[in-house]
Amino acid sequence: MNTAGAAPRRLLRVVAAVVAAGLLVVLLLPDSDVPSFTVRLISDALDGAGAPDWLSEPTVWEKALNVVLFVPVGAVVALLRPGWPVLGVAVAGFAASLSLEGVQAFLLAGRDGSLADVATNTAGALIGAVAGRAAGSARHRAG
Repeated sequence: MNTAGAAPRRLLRVVAAVVAAGLLVVLLLPDSDVPSFTVRLISDALDGAGAPDWLSEPTVWEKALNVVLFVPVGAVVALLRPGWPVLGVAVAGFAASLSLEGVQAFLLAGRDGSLADVATNTAGALIGAVAGRAAGSARHRAG
């Protein structure tokens, strides 16, 4: 058994559990106050700093944060499953997002699921998969 790779793999599994737990908390809160608060905070700060209207627009930040939310998911899956193609990781991100957005749409009265969120989450998973694959390749070359 290769013990040199066991510790980083264990750490990666812990990171994966933390990412999954955080994702579930953010996406399955019974109302959207926390995500909405974050979007408003960023938008208001940029507006107060004199940023252009398009940059301080809340919908821009809502979409951007949806992308960012799934980047760690794609990265962790790509690192844990190096044999999966990048598009396979993105498809897994799509399936996870579609499931979570379905729960928001049909089971959580204070939340709204949307296909736009599925698309931005999937984009985040794809970006994370590319980054995770690059990090894995760099680690493999170095070690």
